[in-house]
Amino acid sequence: MVKANSLLTSAFILLSLSCQYSRSQNIFVAVDGDDGNPGTLESPKRTIQAGVDLLEAGDTLFIREGTYHEEVIIDQLIGTEGAPVVIMPFNGEAVTFDGTVPVETDWTIHEGAIYKSTTGFDTWQLFQGQNMMMPARWPNAFLHDHSVWDRELNWAHGNEDASENGILVDAPHDNVSLAGSGIDATGAMAILNVGSWKTYSREVITHEKDTNIFTYTPVPGYKTKQHYYYLEGTLELLDAPGEWVYDKTSGELYAWMPGSQPPDTSLRAKVQSWCISAERSEHIKISGIQFFATTFLFHNCYNITVEDCTMKFPSCSRRMLKETAEPDVTRMYNSNTYSPTNNSLINCDISFTESEAIYFRGNANLVENCRFYFIDWVVADRPKLMT
Repeated sequence: MVKANSLLTSAFILLSLSCQYSRSQNIFVAVDGDDGNPGTLESPKRTIQAGVDLLEAGDTLFIREGTYHEEVIIDQLIGTEGAPVVIMPFNGEAVTFDGTVPVETDWTIHEGAIYKSTTGFDTWQLFQGQNMMMPARWPNAFLHDHSVWDRELNWAHGNEDASENGILVDAPHDNVSLAGSGIDATGAMAILNVGSWKTYSREVITHEKDTNIFTYTPVPGYKTKQHYYYLEGTLELLDAPGEWVYDKTSGELYAWMPGSQPPDTSLRAKVQSWCISAERSEHIKISGIQFFATTFLFHNCYNITVEDCTMKFPSCSRRMLKETAEPDVTRMYNSNTYSPTNNSLINCDISFTESEAIYFRGNANLVENCRFYFIDWVVADRPKLMT
């Protein structure tokens, strides 16, 4: 009798699970949908958030072709190994999560080929179409010609013997001289490789034009060797096509467009760090999405798989806003370093990050068949040495 009851109980559990999985549903989202719709193929939702809010174990959110600008919040969305939650394009359609907005303002000439406008929002990265414009800097360097990677020529050098923590003395080299530049560096952000393997960003507190010394807030890991630096982020440094500056205090955006033409409708500004922020969730699969100037964050999540995704300019520091904190990067991390999280990044393409490509924390994570290129030309404000 006990054996019969046990068999009946097992059969009931299997039947219940079968019924649960058989109720799995497909939810649809489209750029021409409406969040008042039920989320069917014929009558889709408009926002990804509205679709995500309906998801349960075994469900699939199908996203129709188009570009989506959202900050989707996921909390305690629990799939299972046999019934994961899936978020993917419908039928292989092209879907882009975009962290930028168009700069649709009137522009006036500031000086020469430099134009200015008031945007009404903060931005820390600027694009002409799909191409990143460079924050105004000295010495000049750019992505398109790969000069940002040449530290010897396109970073200034510091005099290690004369400098101290909080005071940098420039060492002229190859026609790169702070005193000879004519620049007043006060208020600029200094990217300071003064910690050997560690680089920090600090605002320049004091500097007098035509001198070779400036001050900054001291850094925690100062070393007396191999000092390199460059300056960025003030109108004083805006002197070449392809550069830009945003003044957070005044709200004014300045740009010298490539080709020295007036800014047009192709100009877009990054206003978002993460398009997906997930907490305490399990067994979710994100597949086939293109990310532009935005990325994802999974915190205290388990068995998450991101596969077949392309991520271009996913993360960037906020130094243009005078912030020196660690950049908001692509993250799959757990509060407990030793907890097995079993998160995976598979068949993904990540490029042009002004930060590390991805930050994992936890155990038993997987990176498989991914391509990483043009990764982190600054390497500043990292929490620790990373691989």
